[in-house]
Formats: sequence, C-alpha cells, structure tokens
Amino acid sequence: QLRVQIFTFLFAYSYLFSLPFIIVDASEKININGTDIGLLITAQMIGAMLSNIVWARLSSRENNKLIAHITIVMTIIATGLAYVVSDIYGYMLIFLLVGASIDGNRIASGNLILLIAPEEKRPVYTALQTNIVSFGMFFSLIGGVILELSSFEFLYGFTIMALTIAFFLSLGLLEDK
Repeated sequence: QLRVQIFTFLFAYSYLFSLPFIIVDASEKININGTDIGLLITAQMIGAMLSNIVWARLSSRENNKLIAHITIVMTIIATGLAYVVSDIYGYMLIFLLVGASIDGNRIASGNLILLIAPEEKRPVYTALQTNIVSFGMFFSLIGGVILELSSFEFLYGFTIMALTIAFFLSLGLLEDK
C-alpha cells in the first residue's frame, strides 16, 4: 500500500514537467508582461486558498482518496487547457486549477499516509513518502530537456500521460472509510 501511495503522489507531481514552461509558451502566444506573470501567480495562490475550504470539508468527511482523484484530474485539465488557451484569462484559469490541486494533493497525501502507517512507524513512513515524492520537484528539469528536444505540444502530452498514470495509480489508494 505504501508503494502505491508513494508512486501515486510522485506521479501526481508530473504537472511540474510543463508548468514552468506554460509561462514561456504564453509569452510566445500572447506576449505577456511582468504584470501578467503577477496575475498568474496570484491566480495560483487564490486557487490554493479557496480550494482549501473544499479540501477541508472533504477531508473531514474522510474523502482523502477522492481529493487525490479530483486534484490529479484538475492538473490533467489544466495541462490540456494549455493547448487551447489564447488569452491571459485562460492562463489564469490554468494557474488557478494548479494552485487548487497542489494544496489538495498535499492534504490527501498527508492524511492517507496516516491510514497505512502503524502508529509506531508513522515518522518513518512519512519521511519515506516525503523524501521519495520530493524527487517530483525535479520534474521541471526533465520537462526542460523534453521541451528542448521537442515542442510545447509534445511536453503537454507527455505531462498528461504521466498524470493519467498517477490517476490510475490513485485508484489503488486505501479508502478512508
């Protein structure tokens, strides 16, 4: 069960393959400026803040597996939108979705580890999960290499494929209830 959980949340970080490069793509498509980048980061923070109300409600009802499903699907949708958006508002929606999913994913993974870890081994399980899943923070480096060798469209497709793997892995997560 620990292996399923670790791989699910590691692959859930796959949005980082393309997230940093969505801004680069946007700058080529719509000529964004510093204010626009500020709007994108603000949209991401608003998504995180507002979604925490939803995540708290779902988590308190022991629906952490559902949170994992929702957040992974949100990042798939956000990455898919990168193919078609053509204005700052579309990019703001992408970053809003990503912001919401980042916090939900963190909440779900933190709560679900408590279900599978025996009380005396919780620190070890938590540390193991955190350390392995943290390798996902380096996915943007791989994304940069992929982009250098291909295109934004290929990078987005690769990201969606990896996130789809995360979603299917999440089906095997332990139920809260």
